[in-house]
Amino acid sequence: MSASGRTELLRTIYGLDPAQSGEVRVAGRRLPPARPDLAIRAGLGFAPEERKSEGLWLDWSLIRNTTIADLRRFRRGPFTDRASERREASRHLRSLNTRPDAPERPARQFSGGNQQKAVLARWLLRSCKVLLLDEPTRGVDVGARSEIYRVIAELAANGIGIVMVSSELAELLGFCHRVLVLREGHIVDELDGATSTEEDILRSAVPVHSTTKAG
Repeated sequence: MSASGRTELLRTIYGLDPAQSGEVRVAGRRLPPARPDLAIRAGLGFAPEERKSEGLWLDWSLIRNTTIADLRRFRRGPFTDRASERREASRHLRSLNTRPDAPERPARQFSGGNQQKAVLARWLLRSCKVLLLDEPTRGVDVGARSEIYRVIAELAANGIGIVMVSSELAELLGFCHRVLVLREGHIVDELDGATSTEEDILRSAVPVHSTTKAG
């Protein structure tokens, strides 16, 4: 487990890892543990920190990376409606200002910021209810970061629940109504995002060890 256990918590909520205790509910409905397929059906989306190895199929096009969580909607009998798939994926990718506008290219040919936009576009297309974001702006440039911030703000304004893990304290305070501080997998503090400071978060996150003076 990492020092805080924050990534492990998101993975458990999404059903990638088994829960040792507790339960996950979406709109009052309890989700079975370790079933990400049922989590997706219930409206959960997940953008992992390791997007290259866990969030994307790098040799697939940006189109297929966007539609993969809802590919069934494009099925026409035993076939896939490629035109419809491309149209819907392109619409969501363009809404995120993905560059270059070449969604048929493999994901590996895009920058980290544009790869992250593809992961977000996937859950926009899926119309998820709750989006779990693990370090959503790590490894992206300043321009892409501002675009991702805009998307997150718009999603929240449209009623989508956002659960964000971030080591960027200003990012947490800029977006979150509540900030839960974890240490070794346990919640050690809950702070008001509107009134707290970075110093408040650090004070809760870093344990204070008592010192003894030598006599």
